[in-house]
Amino acid sequence: MMRIDVGSLFNNLHTKTPNELSRIGGIDSIIGVYYGYHSGMNYRLAFMSSIEPPMLHSTASIRIFQWNESQNVYWTCFDLVDSSVKTIFYKFGSDLIESISASKNENSSLTAMKNRFFIWKKMFKPLKNQMSDESYKGLFGELYFINEHLIPIYGIDESIKMWSGAESTNKDFSTGIDWFEVKTISSSRNTVTISSMEQLESNVDGKLIIIKTEKMSDQYDDGKCTVRQLINCIMNQIEDDSLRDAFVDKLVLYGYDEKSTRNITYKVVKMNIYKVIEDFPRVTRNEVPFNAITKLSYEISLSAIDNYLED
Repeated sequence: MMRIDVGSLFNNLHTKTPNELSRIGGIDSIIGVYYGYHSGMNYRLAFMSSIEPPMLHSTASIRIFQWNESQNVYWTCFDLVDSSVKTIFYKFGSDLIESISASKNENSSLTAMKNRFFIWKKMFKPLKNQMSDESYKGLFGELYFINEHLIPIYGIDESIKMWSGAESTNKDFSTGIDWFEVKTISSSRNTVTISSMEQLESNVDGKLIIIKTEKMSDQYDDGKCTVRQLINCIMNQIEDDSLRDAFVDKLVLYGYDEKSTRNITYKVVKMNIYKVIEDFPRVTRNEVPFNAITKLSYEISLSAIDNYLED
């Protein structure tokens, strides 16, 4: 589906009659999508379904109205009440429409709409410090690892719980005695940087995950090539509200917010898993002769650790 430009729709809206809505065409959606004005001349984005939608709650910037017009007509309306963030509202609306597209039934469409709004509700205010490009790529790699590797093995609940996100833990993922450290690097790199002694230090064997990526043009799309797409993939697998809440909290703690998210597209060239066992080349605290050295980083040659590759 071609992405709907909500900003252009509102900017080119000729009629400004309150509560008179126009249907948005060109959307592969089982539920109707409308736009227009509400009383007070607030922009309104509205969704009409034949089944009852999940209950949603307003934010400081977006007021939500939900009601049952008749037996098989239910409305969910998002009204912009803070005009200073209307460009953000446009982006929010486009994402909301995209989230419901191509769903096979109304239940899945309404669930996707709820999930999308749930992310925006917590991340509508921009953070003081935006993520660096390197940190953003790191988030992409960790989300890719969750979606492509952990969920098929551990299931969605355990995969989210074992993700440390930006919490102050030594490993990116851990559960029981299993641990994983994920590094996302450019495909041309032949080394990986280990930023602390603790990252690969453990009394039990673990895994070092190297995800090699290439930055692509906006035209590239395999369905899992942006941070936003991976968040959607993972969110659509979460059924428990408390787990969804925990996942979003970890995203926010990582530094992600919807208002300032980048539109960077990545292609995953390769994901290698290395067994970090006793003789794996790493620096541990026991090998550092001076207590005065409290932190160090080092690089590992990838070609030198081929024999630790997992099949």
